[in-house]
Amino acid sequence: LQPNDCKLTFDFSISIDDRPYVQKQLHCILDRGHCDVIGKKIKELLPEVLNNHCNRCTSRQIGIANTLIPFMQQNYPYEWQLILRRYKIMKYY
Repeated sequence: LQPNDCKLTFDFSISIDDRPYVQKQLHCILDRGHCDVIGKKIKELLPEVLNNHCNRCTSRQIGIANTLIPFMQQNYPYEWQLILRRYKIMKYY
């Protein structure tokens, strides 16, 4: 990922309060519906965020991840588990 690969310029505080918008993004992320530009970028970044601790993310991307992950865990726990199953690589030692 390059520093400017994901320029998410909308206001997350407004967007995450918009339940239909969140549902649309969840459908995209879980391959259940159409993806807009934001959904595509989130899908692209999820493996990096979940498997590499966002090591190659910009500071803005880290801030967004630090907002979205707790939000998802608290407000959409079932969908969060589906996202983890889909995007997180489990390492067994």
